[in-house]
Amino acid sequence: MTGFGRAKEDRPTPPQVYGWRPYMAAIIISLGVMAYGYDSSFIGQTLASKAFKRDFGFNTMTKAQQNNHLDSAGGFFGALFMLPALELLGRKRTVIISDVIFIIGSILCTVPTHQLGLIYAGRLLTGLGVGGIAAVCPTYISEIAPPAIRGRLTGFFESSYQIGAVIGFWINYGIVHNMDAASSNAWRIPMGVQLVPAGLLAIGIPFLRESPMWLLKKGRNEDALKVLSYYRNLPESHEYIAQDVHFMQGQVEQERSLTGSAQPTFINFLRATLREATTKGMWNRFVLVFLMFMWQAWSGAAAINYYSPTIFTSIGLTDTTLWTGVYGIIKAVGSIIFFTFFIDKFGRKWPWIVSSLACAGCQYYLAGYIAIGKPTAGVQQSAGTIAGGKAATAAIMLFGGAWSFGANGLPWIIASEIFPSSLRSISGPWAGMSVWLWTFVVTKALPSMYTSLGYGVYIFFATMLILASIYAFFFIHETKGLRMDQMDGIFGLKRPEYAYDDGGKVMEDSYSADKPRGATRVEAV
Repeated sequence: MTGFGRAKEDRPTPPQVYGWRPYMAAIIISLGVMAYGYDSSFIGQTLASKAFKRDFGFNTMTKAQQNNHLDSAGGFFGALFMLPALELLGRKRTVIISDVIFIIGSILCTVPTHQLGLIYAGRLLTGLGVGGIAAVCPTYISEIAPPAIRGRLTGFFESSYQIGAVIGFWINYGIVHNMDAASSNAWRIPMGVQLVPAGLLAIGIPFLRESPMWLLKKGRNEDALKVLSYYRNLPESHEYIAQDVHFMQGQVEQERSLTGSAQPTFINFLRATLREATTKGMWNRFVLVFLMFMWQAWSGAAAINYYSPTIFTSIGLTDTTLWTGVYGIIKAVGSIIFFTFFIDKFGRKWPWIVSSLACAGCQYYLAGYIAIGKPTAGVQQSAGTIAGGKAATAAIMLFGGAWSFGANGLPWIIASEIFPSSLRSISGPWAGMSVWLWTFVVTKALPSMYTSLGYGVYIFFATMLILASIYAFFFIHETKGLRMDQMDGIFGLKRPEYAYDDGGKVMEDSYSADKPRGATRVEAV
């Protein structure tokens, strides 16, 4: 847990703060996202298997009947429904609720024999579960992480997703090559494996502590002090812990000034947060998150997944499942390396720009190759086309590495760190709803785009990546290692600076130019 790749510290920090406990907590919380990544990679192959189609009557259904998008709907509404839980029950309990919902859904997907209704119910519940997990996990990790390694710890979210996706790829590979395609186990086993990461999360939950920020919001100051002492590996009396408490209490006091109550009702909380969310310097953060997920969805990653088997086959790589798995490994390794070692060194803005430009170059090449070479699966290709196909395969692999080595997980990290405590119970669900909305839109649009655009679809996605990099240059601010008062400054929000007494209360003359001797002047994180 070294200083390699750390952001600049916001203040002198004892080395104990970077101990194993925040890392352990971030890894446990991210296990829920591993289930999300696994689900995204295994489900297409599983639903298309001969045994599944036979057992549930998919052979007699149209494509529209098969693609009911219950998981996308579940993800969207799962993120939305977790808003009251995040505020009223806390981060830890929200993780528990989401995990239980996902486990029930996974069981319903695994046990049926011919009951399609159970499959639909299970897919809806697993969607609700991962929607809730995605809404809470980045916020939860961000609130327990020291600022200098916040990007690294929150980045475990994306790394865990990619690891889950790799597991899904290789389980499919093992089943395709080693199991009778007519056996019901060919779909039941991958459905059941969903329970593994969700079960590991359930085992790890007792080792987690509630978010100290949420505890302070609920007036549980002693509990918050104990949690901070635990995660920072410092005694409760340590000055660093006292500073953390003061910083957080500053945010809590500002939130209470908006709601007008120490313990507001949920309706009052919603009114206050909606009012704050529309103020100058705050609404643009919600727009930023929404647009970042839009750029991410229109990156062309889904298009690469769609056409890569054809390119692999055209150059003689007959085992497309194997090479799809290799592509998944490259994405996972890229994510792990970047988000573990470099995210807090290189930041957020420039990795997004460089990653987008590199991926755009890959897609422009793919468009040119498909337009000129016209590769077709199962058809003998010329030597020139095969050579171009090898370069296209390299472009696909480079795309996977470059996209994961930067932009792919950055929207989640930025969404988790740019909002004050008063808005995090709605910013997490907002991020989750944004990603599922854009995923649904792109999924629905892709088939007709391929029909009408052909190779032009890659020109479209590459151009979107160029536009995303331009957008990032002008509108994505560098947020690595920043406290919340510094975030407010770069987003154009001006808050009053407060002075606090030893109890963490705002002093009456906080606004005076000359602070009284003995007052503690702090800025919120």
